Amino acid sequence: MVVSYDGPLSYKARAATLDVVLPILREQGLRRVLLDFTGAYPSREHVEAADVFAEKMATVRSLKGGAIAFLNAPPGQSAPVELIAALGEYQVQRFYNRREAMAWLQAAVEPA
Repeated sequence: MVVSYDGPLSYKARAATLDVVLPILREQGLRRVLLDFTGAYPSREHVEAADVFAEKMATVRSLKGGAIAFLNAPPGQSAPVELIAALGEYQVQRFYNRREAMAWLQAAVEPA
């Protein structure tokens, strides 16, 4: 699955995106996600928003055994997920080249 962000990006918006994306991942049995931040830039928000988002990500069970590739993530946007990935039992990697990100996702998770 590919999720693309454009414009100002807040952790609140990312949490709302999770509410849309997670049911799709569960229903379709998907375990690979490319998060494309190429058109996004960080919005101004309180640090607490990142903490709330990280807590939400730590409780996600549908990503267990899966992989998330961050493409062109603005500074700090991948850090909360990278820190809690081990708790959620999924892999996370940052990339600046889409082809490399896709290749990593393909190798990171065997088809179900």
